[in-house]
Amino acid sequence: HAYDGVVTMLRGLAAAGHPMAVVTSKSDWLAVKGLELVGLNDIFPVVVGCDTCVNHKPHPEPVERALALLGTSAENALFVGDSPHDIESGRAAGVYTVGVTWGAFARGEMEASGADAVMHDITALPGVIERFTLRRDSIQTF
Repeated sequence: HAYDGVVTMLRGLAAAGHPMAVVTSKSDWLAVKGLELVGLNDIFPVVVGCDTCVNHKPHPEPVERALALLGTSAENALFVGDSPHDIESGRAAGVYTVGVTWGAFARGEMEASGADAVMHDITALPGVIERFTLRRDSIQTF
């Protein structure tokens, strides 16, 4: 299942023209199946799972692969993660990182993760993207 408000928010971002990818430690097929189950597979053209790369998070390779497949650069990307490994991977790849506190890790762990921003509520993401976009010429989200 998706967290409350996530599907609507992600569909809104896709409708606004933000290309998105999934970078996960799960198998590619499992990630795709999960997207299908919550009805989001049509808005994620890129899925990078543990089957896609030699190196896994916290290595930057999965994030770098997603950037390449989206056809964008680290400077134009924002990476949202729910674990310290996500944040470490994103930072190593040079992307702006946003940690979320509603996943498996405690709020304090995510606040100490080194993320550029930390969100406690999914409804904050569009505002985080807007602030990021004001500092950058374009944005890709994943």
